[in-house]
Amino acid sequence: MEWQAIQAATQTGRYELHNGNGASNPHTPPPLESDCREYLETISVLLTTLGYPLLEPVREISLAGTPGEGGAAETLFFREGGTDARARPTTEGVLVLAGSVGKAIARPSLSASLARRRVALVEQGVAEVRGEEYVFVRDHLFSSPSTAGAIVVGGNINGRITWKTADGRTFQQLEDQALSSET
Repeated sequence: MEWQAIQAATQTGRYELHNGNGASNPHTPPPLESDCREYLETISVLLTTLGYPLLEPVREISLAGTPGEGGAAETLFFREGGTDARARPTTEGVLVLAGSVGKAIARPSLSASLARRRVALVEQGVAEVRGEEYVFVRDHLFSSPSTAGAIVVGGNINGRITWKTADGRTFQQLEDQALSSET
């Protein structure tokens, strides 16, 4: 079960694992393996309910999807102040994609908590500072488009209007469109 949990957590990539034991996949009789999978599924549900979706993959969504469009998630672009970032909407916020480029030097408007978060992302290996650029080396989930935008640009910004699709629709317009199509 430990091996299965480590494999699932590694595949989802939501958190950095600090487990000193790599665990192995020993031969397990099929009935016992089935029980272990069931326990792990229950653990996953409980962790997610408590706000730690450790074993659950990030689920991208289409905000403007209609039945004919297949529901694929839109790629959002953030190109403010010399940045070049890409993201996808998810059920939990916005997933900034690896390769996105932001500004290394923070603006005075950046709150102290977001400044600490930018530093923490570098320490965790999610982003790197390369000269004047703040580059995402791994995909990273943010709870809101504004938080994602603030981290990318290094200053407070309204992400609902600055993250846009290739055709210029804002995150806010996509959300409004999705809400109006539900009624």
